[in-house]
Amino acid sequence: MIKSPEQKAQQYIREQKSYGIDGSCKKRYRFTLEQTQCIAPGCGYRNIVKGVFDCGLQHISSTSDTQRWSIEMRDLEFDRNPQAQPEMYFLFSFPYRMDITIDAAGRVTQGNTWVDYADRWWKKYKKEIKEWLGDTDRTNNLNNELYGNMDKAFAVELLNNNPLVVALGNVVALNYKLNNEPDTAGEFGERYTAELIKTNYFGEDLPLPLKTTWLKKETDDANTEEWIRLGGLLTEKYPEEDFRRMMRQVTGIFNLEVPLRVDFSEFYRLEKPYEGFRQIVSCGLHTQTLIKDVWFKYEDLEMIEDGKGVVYG
Repeated sequence: MIKSPEQKAQQYIREQKSYGIDGSCKKRYRFTLEQTQCIAPGCGYRNIVKGVFDCGLQHISSTSDTQRWSIEMRDLEFDRNPQAQPEMYFLFSFPYRMDITIDAAGRVTQGNTWVDYADRWWKKYKKEIKEWLGDTDRTNNLNNELYGNMDKAFAVELLNNNPLVVALGNVVALNYKLNNEPDTAGEFGERYTAELIKTNYFGEDLPLPLKTTWLKKETDDANTEEWIRLGGLLTEKYPEEDFRRMMRQVTGIFNLEVPLRVDFSEFYRLEKPYEGFRQIVSCGLHTQTLIKDVWFKYEDLEMIEDGKGVVYG
């Protein structure tokens, strides 16, 4: 039976309400994520995702060293440019609805979801997967990878590399530090200077080591805070020789004496619904690495609260 536009709209609303997040301090964010990598002589990939990210706070431990959140990604739009990698889009979308526990370091340590989660995901994306990849080995390989790993540990691994969840975890970690680890600002106002290791950044077992610090901007509102995190290459832990060896294998270029340039910055506008708890209003995360004429990798996330959005659940 052919449904009218009104019936389709009602069905969509019913389906949306059957999902939804739990908890308090619920927020809906609109986000745009771009990830690009180019290795000479051409572009490796360019992925752009837009969508909605819903969050609800379920629990904060008595020592505030863990927070449990209910999260869901909705209305994901994948840009089908010539350099897009469909597999990366679908891996990004896989853990779209979970209840997660984040520790004081900002890492997801546990994740729970529906018993039939894998079937829900497949029903949601199978048509798009087949339209995009066709009936090919790529479709079969993607299905095998996901259905062979559809467990909580795999979802947690994906979420720890999801920039949306990384942003949420960074604020959980900052909140813990501010509540439990008072730190006197340095000469330029810097606080909580520490190492940040982006694992497998240049390839398997080749991390990007950074040294980062937090800076607080003054605001006129006592219930609002603005924080900036800046970073640069931690040269003593940069696996330069291993990276050069990998690049020689990939590009055939032997002269890789040009230095690696790193641009890392994050911005967070936070609100304080109550004392000792901070929550994202908007944020921007940016990481870029460059070796002239050889290597370029770029990731940029912009996320802002949608005050008019409906958060089901």
